[in-house]
Order: sequence, then C-alpha cells, then structure tokens
Amino acid sequence: MDFIHSLTPDFFDSMVCAVIIIGIALAVVRLYSDFTRKLPPEDRPPQKNEND
Repeated sequence: MDFIHSLTPDFFDSMVCAVIIIGIALAVVRLYSDFTRKLPPEDRPPQKNEND
C-alpha cells in the first residue's frame, strides 16, 4: 500500500520529462547516423535521345 502513496504528481511529471529526454536523445542519435552514413552509388537510367 505504501507504493500507491508514493505515486505523486511530481513522480509522474519526472517520468514524463525522462521519457521526453530519452526520446530526444534517441532521435538525435538516429538523425546523426542517417546524415553521416555513406550514400549508395547513383545508378542513373540511360538518357533518351529526342531523335529516337
């Protein structure tokens, strides 16, 4: 029963802040890895000539 009394609004506010901070950190790591990855070589389709 003591556990239920420890669930205060401040505890939930702290949990929300922690989840937001963790989410932002994961987003930053993902964006960094996406922007710094090596791009695959560009294979362009053959150009069509207007004379054909």
